[in-house]
Amino acid sequence: MKPVAWFSLGAAAGALMLAAACFFWSAAKPVHVYVLDAPMLLAADSRDKNLHLLPKGTTLYYDQGFPEGVERYRVYVNLDHNILKLKQLDDPTRITPIRAQAIEAHELKRALRDYPLTKTELQAILKSDAMTRAEIKAVFDDFLHNSP
Repeated sequence: MKPVAWFSLGAAAGALMLAAACFFWSAAKPVHVYVLDAPMLLAADSRDKNLHLLPKGTTLYYDQGFPEGVERYRVYVNLDHNILKLKQLDDPTRITPIRAQAIEAHELKRALRDYPLTKTELQAILKSDAMTRAEIKAVFDDFLHNSP
């Protein structure tokens, strides 16, 4: 082979390695996550009468923060069978998120009454810093005196 051919082959191989390195370097961005240490209350809209909890141990993947102090996270869900009919979102910036928040005293009263909390979930809720001891005592006093 002529020296020019070797040079061209070497330059092409170098360019390919540089492109691969740039691709993998840009794709290797750190992923920030938070694993729930207590269940969180989900609120899709204020008219919803049912309780929905994001379970303890759920991994939240940080997406972005907004100037007003709201942060957006992603939660991944596996479905056993692809039974959903997908449609294309016309405007991908039009996301309708649901809210998640720590369970507070008045919501714990409702959860004890209406939601089948497990012992582990209840322990995690009580260990979180969302309620004071006085609030927890008031919730249980109310629960014990108003139970059927």
